[in-house]
Amino acid sequence: MKRKISTKKNVHRKVVLILIFIGLVFGIYFMFKYPVITGNTIMANSSSCKDTDDGNIYIKGNITYSYFDSSLNKEIMKIAVDSCVLIIYPFPTFSFYLKEFYCLDDIAYNELVKCPTGYACKKGACIKN
Repeated sequence: MKRKISTKKNVHRKVVLILIFIGLVFGIYFMFKYPVITGNTIMANSSSCKDTDDGNIYIKGNITYSYFDSSLNKEIMKIAVDSCVLIIYPFPTFSFYLKEFYCLDDIAYNELVKCPTGYACKKGACIKN
């Protein structure tokens, strides 16, 4: 005679599977919404670059950089603002990192920075807790 699995166990299993599915969906969503970009050049052929906070992680700043767009045959100016980025790794662990924009030899860069102990990334800067 086969033993029937109780209805409570079936419901419990379904709830667990639904929660796992929801977690995976959110993990994939945030993975694409907040991609990990570390130490990348934004515009290698930029002709000028200015940083308002000189790369200071404790101050929210921005960079203004320009480059020549040959397809439009004109100089293009862009602004990139320091911001907090949600990193989910390893799943389901997550934390906010600072996406710091800075200039080096008139080239625009960005880097993900983990705020020091006692600080948290808030509104584009590492702020003391």
